[in-house]
Amino acid sequence: MPETDSGLCVTGSAGFIGKHICTMLAPHWPRLAGLDRAPDPRAPWPTHKADIRHIREMQDFASERRGDPMIHMAADAEVLAPWSQIPETFGTNLMGTWNLLTLFEPKLFVFPSTGAVYGNSSMRRALPRPSSVKPLSLYGASKSTGEILLRDWTIATGSNAVVLRLGNIIGAGCRGLIPFLVHHALRYPEGEVRAELRGHGKMLRDYTPVEFVASIFRASLTYPWKPGALDLFNIGTGFAMTNRDVTRVVQRVLRRRGLRLECNFNNRVPHSEANEIVLNVESLIRKFDVRPPTREAVEASIEASVYSHLV
Repeated sequence: MPETDSGLCVTGSAGFIGKHICTMLAPHWPRLAGLDRAPDPRAPWPTHKADIRHIREMQDFASERRGDPMIHMAADAEVLAPWSQIPETFGTNLMGTWNLLTLFEPKLFVFPSTGAVYGNSSMRRALPRPSSVKPLSLYGASKSTGEILLRDWTIATGSNAVVLRLGNIIGAGCRGLIPFLVHHALRYPEGEVRAELRGHGKMLRDYTPVEFVASIFRASLTYPWKPGALDLFNIGTGFAMTNRDVTRVVQRVLRRRGLRLECNFNNRVPHSEANEIVLNVESLIRKFDVRPPTREAVEASIEASVYSHLV
């Protein structure tokens, strides 16, 4: 990727995916800057502290970065959000996004959506189309509504938006199932208490290494998009692993550290959580000429995830 003098703003730059994206892009974008409500003081790129729900906190920064391309990683991403958290979810994921579009007026806006917009969906049905959405969770609904917001924004302004519906992103520092299992094993190293999991070990997800995800965000910044368009893709591997499959890889790594992990998979799946989400990535492969990660690469990323949470 060639170096550029153009500015670039990454919101949520201290988060799991945002940090990986910034690390990959910073050598090529000298004017990269982050925006985060809890900045990492060790980050080698400048970061403005702000909550995207509050316009006043971003006004000065926006005046310096107006028109720059933006990768918008800041989000409230809890699929099983408690009732009390719903205002924050919609305030961040919808009004926060509107605030950024209005204040910064980016010419290109790269927006991470989620496979949760599909509800229950096999690969054949999980095509990256606006008509494919049927979210079960309010988080998924907030992201699909964000996609509609971007559609209307591109029509109104003639700017570009790229929507990337993400699978379950894994890698060093990830969130979700893997750190839950690791922390449980550290608390009960002899396996004396089982970790409580759901769906009889048959819940299917597209587990995707974060390095692959970051590479697609990078490619999105330099692709010659048609002016004033919204483009939509899935980012995943195109195959699924069950939560039992993932747990077996985690157990294998934990045994090397002398930790025993026992699990009970017989808890029910909540009404707001899908049994299966498998992403069709054929259009991603054609557009960016990429090869999605293999099963071996995904298992290696699961192992890296485990080790990062054992430190």
